[in-house]
Order: sequence, then C-alpha cells, then structure tokens
Amino acid sequence: ETHILGLFVRSECDELRHHLATVCERRRDRFRAYVRNLGVTLPAGMVEAVEAGTVSLGRRHVAGLLLRAGLAKSRYEAFGRFLHPLAGTVPSTHLTPAADVVRLIHTAGGVAVLAHPPRTVTEAELTRFRDLGGRAVEVVFPAALVGHTQRLRGMCKSVGAVAGLIAVR
Repeated sequence: ETHILGLFVRSECDELRHHLATVCERRRDRFRAYVRNLGVTLPAGMVEAVEAGTVSLGRRHVAGLLLRAGLAKSRYEAFGRFLHPLAGTVPSTHLTPAADVVRLIHTAGGVAVLAHPPRTVTEAELTRFRDLGGRAVEVVFPAALVGHTQRLRGMCKSVGAVAGLIAVR
C-alpha cells in the first residue's frame, strides 16, 4: 500500500470527484464492517453520529469510538486489542492502483507526490513512481529519522524526483 498526495488539484474535476466519492463510500462500508466485527456493543447513536459527521471514515474513527465508549484507554490500545486482530477479516476495499491515482491527479491539473515512503523503499520503486508521472517525494515526516531522510534525498536526486516536502508535525 502506498499513499500518494495530489497537490494543486482542481477540486471541480468531475472525474476526480466521482472517484473520491466512490472511495469514500467504500471506506464507509469498511468502517461499518469493523464496527460489526468488533465483538462489543457501542452506545446507541454513537456510530451514527460519527458517520454523519465524517466524509472519509477510517480505522482511526473506530478507535475513537472505542475510546469514547471507555473500551480502550488509548488509540494504541484500541488498535492493538480490537482493530489489528480484525485485519484479516476486514480487507481493504478502497485501494486504487498507483498508475490510476497519478493519472487522476494529472487529469485534475495536480502534481503527484509519494507520501511518507517506508524505510524499505528502493530506488527502483522511486523510478517506477517517476515513470508513472510522479514528480515529488515527501522526505521529511514524523516517522522519518535523519538517516532515512538523507537516504530518500539521495535517491530522489538519483532518479530525478523533487525531494524535501515537509509534513506538518
């Protein structure tokens, strides 16, 4: 799984809006599957309130429900006790191939950016992202230690991608 940011996209792009609406609906279905499979009862109305107030639901919202219901003391505990064990029973349903994501971003007039690549990312993978039309790589983000950031900068220079985007901590 790879995260790709679309910077400077035109929000009025119909193709992008349609795709994002589909992804959000799939995420909503997945959220409901997690809630169904938790094995606990959440207070009446709590799930519906989160659904009504959130466009793009995710596991973090389920963790928040568990916290508010007093079933977990932290998000870390909510993920460890409830969400991670369900990973095999609630598959990702909203993944889009990287080539399609980059194409959608370009269609909307944006720039595709590889977000927070893992320590295991290779120069070959960055080259493939570049060849798909990706133009930048996030190299400074909370989980990136100095060595990882330096390695990413070097690989970006080698493959011709812009490096140095900074995530807000």
